[in-house]
Amino acid sequence: LPTIAAALAAPIGGRISDRLTRTLGPVHSGRRLILIGNLVGAVALLVGAFAESAVIAIAGFTVATATRGFVESPYWATALAIGGARAGTVGGIMNGFTNFGGAISTAIAPLLVSLLGWPVALAAAAAVVVLGGLIPYAMHAIGREQTATA
Repeated sequence: LPTIAAALAAPIGGRISDRLTRTLGPVHSGRRLILIGNLVGAVALLVGAFAESAVIAIAGFTVATATRGFVESPYWATALAIGGARAGTVGGIMNGFTNFGGAISTAIAPLLVSLLGWPVALAAAAAVVVLGGLIPYAMHAIGREQTATA
């Protein structure tokens, strides 16, 4: 169910990103969608982590996973807009850090679970999700920011 939700949310995020780009430009629209999606995802992850009902836990984890699909298109569109002529480099750096984070999490998650339990480990993951929503705000467009008409 979570993977299906992410697959369904991905084109929705892309469509909303394209629509907002017309009014806000590609960088600002992407940043906003990424932050909103990540905040919703972090809250949903916390709901799932601390749920006392299996149904609520599944719903929380499904919504959290759906938000990952939702922000995928805005992440790439923002990377392309920020990178300009160096979009491949920016995309490569973004993808590299994502893979690095995945590698680190496979080592840290079992340690957190064994020491502090699943809810705390998932709360730490939610904090990382929020950080991921803020990172695009620290990135600056190379050259001038591209607008919807540029």
